[in-house]
Amino acid sequence: MHFKTLVGTVTLALNLICFHSNALAADAPRIISLAPHMTEMIYDLGLEEQLVARDDASNYPEEAKSLPSIGTGFNPNKELLLLYQPDLLLHFTSKTQFTEIFPSNNIDVIASMPNSVEALFDDWHMILARVQTDPTKRTATEEKIDATEAEWQSLVKDYKNQELKKVFFLISDYPLFSLSDMSFLSQAIKSCRTENIFADMKQVSFIASPEEILLRNPEVVIHGYSTTEPNDKERSQEAAIKLFEKVGLELSTEQLVTVDADILYRPTLRFIKALPQICEAIHHTKATAAD
Repeated sequence: MHFKTLVGTVTLALNLICFHSNALAADAPRIISLAPHMTEMIYDLGLEEQLVARDDASNYPEEAKSLPSIGTGFNPNKELLLLYQPDLLLHFTSKTQFTEIFPSNNIDVIASMPNSVEALFDDWHMILARVQTDPTKRTATEEKIDATEAEWQSLVKDYKNQELKKVFFLISDYPLFSLSDMSFLSQAIKSCRTENIFADMKQVSFIASPEEILLRNPEVVIHGYSTTEPNDKERSQEAAIKLFEKVGLELSTEQLVTVDADILYRPTLRFIKALPQICEAIHHTKATAAD
């Protein structure tokens, strides 16, 4: 990197650090998020003023894009991590090398990779308790979390008498990656009264053979699509139908549940809010309240 460019980058970073330091309350921890779903979580919990940097993949909400990026969650820039002086790192796993970067060991690492909706709500409560220093704001946010959980529980109750639908999660085309019941997505979609045809697999994700897919015969295929172009959803559906034709399984568009990939694959409030529409797409009907 050219010397002047390097100096300019460091100067900008230092200015941003000073700005955030002045804006934060004295006892509010400075946060760096190294996972997109945790960046969303910070905004959902009303803690965004404490967020000083993010990973490259954190693209939602739109305001998050204006924060400095420190690289990928798998390989963050060590110099920038040190430069932004975080008190708290949010990551998708606690098995990291951050102790080598921060030998003084005064940096907390909070890991969140929930494997169920209940675990997601627990993570929200845990992070809120660790980060929100204002008791009034913490109580108000706790009430919002509880209200969201009550809405989800009502959804589960509404669908409990629906016919069980056998589903397959299409994560990638080549190879055919899917998810087992060990994953958050599979557990969460059970809210809609579904059965994962590969529920018994012992890995969270795995390569599914065409023969096994045919043998287990899914009624519904759930997959994500990119939202970079206007017709991405339609193109993704066409590609999925052609893919399963090669496998030997004829699918109609009504058997495809096609969801924005960032919503489908991230355990977030956006996903929880999208669940009613996903359930309707699976059953082609809106469930009525159960007795």
